[in-house]
Amino acid sequence: MRLLQIQLILCALFLLQGCAETAEPFEVVPQTRALQDSDVDGVIDARDNCASTNKGLVISNDGCPSPTVTLKEDFRVVMFGFDKDKLSPEEDAKWKGIIANLAKRQSPVLYLVGDTSEEGTEHYNSALAKRRVAYIRQLALSQGFPADAIKEEVYYSKNHIPQQVSGREHRLVGVATWQEAGEAKMWDIYTSERKDLKAK
Repeated sequence: MRLLQIQLILCALFLLQGCAETAEPFEVVPQTRALQDSDVDGVIDARDNCASTNKGLVISNDGCPSPTVTLKEDFRVVMFGFDKDKLSPEEDAKWKGIIANLAKRQSPVLYLVGDTSEEGTEHYNSALAKRRVAYIRQLALSQGFPADAIKEEVYYSKNHIPQQVSGREHRLVGVATWQEAGEAKMWDIYTSERKDLKAK
């Protein structure tokens, strides 16, 4: 019994000795990485690969704007003379320039919708509309427009003629689409309001 008491006393002294030891002071490590965010985009300069980011853009973890691609669309009306399937030299040169500029854009697509006025038989008008499409198609190819990006349509079937120019005319309607690369913008109440106004 006495031996057990002695062992307990020795254990208590050992524990008290351990508690009495003074802990070593915490070593303060100097800050080696800058926490400054010069362009205020939420990414510190040490990790920022794009030093001057414009405000209002969606930013990736490396401090660079997130890329986005927008599909653009526009249309033009090519007027032909009555019962004609060719253009004058002046008009021909004009449309060559327009199509050449379109061909330089990213992923361009050109919808050519042949149309005619209502005079004449349906059989005659459909053939005339197709000849007008063929003429503009060749014009586009001569300017380097990719053949597989030219879509041929006619007035009497489902087509891309915009509502703004509905009706029948001695013409061809060209509808162009292309892609534009840009930078994704952050959502806020003001951008939401602008979208609502456009929708109206």
